Amino acid sequence: MMALTNERRVYSWGDSKEGALGHGNFESSPIPVLIKELSFDDIIFIAAGVNTSAAINSKGQLFTWGEGKYGKLGIGTKENVIYPKKVVDNGISNDRVFYISIGYYHSVCCTCNLFIFI
Repeated sequence: MMALTNERRVYSWGDSKEGALGHGNFESSPIPVLIKELSFDDIIFIAAGVNTSAAINSKGQLFTWGEGKYGKLGIGTKENVIYPKKVVDNGISNDRVFYISIGYYHSVCCTCNLFIFI
């Protein structure tokens, strides 16, 4: 589970299998805990999948973490990641991400070259 507050801070709780909570460990949490690595980003969108999580900031930058199986984190490896990691790829580096959906075997994001956040 994840929640995005009015202050654009991201909290997560539940099972941290494969590091999906983004707290730097594999420990489950019964209460919401701030994802510290995202606390200085202006997060506008979050998504949670099966053992995989993602966030987008107001600059259109995508962060993913958790299970890297099948390469679904988009970071160029199939390794699990226990902290949010910025997705940097030639395919999306010049565009801004505004939406992401996470499936069991894949992730899909939508991008644009014009991005206005109100």
